Amino acid sequence: MNLAILAISAFGLTGHSGTGVKGSIQFDGMYVEGCSCHPPCPCEITGLSMGCQGVGGFSITHGTFEGADVSGVRFAYATTPGDWVICYVDAATKAKRQAGAALAKRAFGGWGKMGDVKSASILIHGARGKYSLTVDGGKIMSLTTEPFFGLDKSKPITYSNINSVMHPSVMQAKTVVCTFHDGEKTFELKGSNAYYNPAMKVHGVL
Repeated sequence: MNLAILAISAFGLTGHSGTGVKGSIQFDGMYVEGCSCHPPCPCEITGLSMGCQGVGGFSITHGTFEGADVSGVRFAYATTPGDWVICYVDAATKAKRQAGAALAKRAFGGWGKMGDVKSASILIHGARGKYSLTVDGGKIMSLTTEPFFGLDKSKPITYSNINSVMHPSVMQAKTVVCTFHDGEKTFELKGSNAYYNPAMKVHGVL
């Protein structure tokens, strides 16, 4: 299928200000995700795979979306592609929350039915394929991963030149364990696919 403890907000976030080309995005940051597929999941590489379930998160160091500043924004998602997707955003200001919400809706709206983007605490940390992603301190989402090394047993298998603006290059990992609970939407994963990239460089139009 790259993020401080605050309670989940009951209100959604819509709209943002900014003067850029519609859908234009550029940022540096990090990303991690885990899903139910056997590695490798095709969703990020060749297109959405129906029946997959997964979560993911992005942490933007510097960047803009449609001309609006999204530096420091973190956002996460949970999805059953082709059915539903729920997105969360964590940002320091109202303007950045709105821009981050607009980015999440633009990036993942085609993955399934989506409601308002929710405000939540998002944390992502780790290195070299061993990552932890939580939303609302793990009450809503918790993902831990471990690296999946290539033939040299020291570097991860890497997929590059992917036909995806949001995921131009990803590294193979494995989901150790993942839990997701938000209302009636709930699932758990273990021992399945994961991807990450600690140095994302995204530039294009969504």
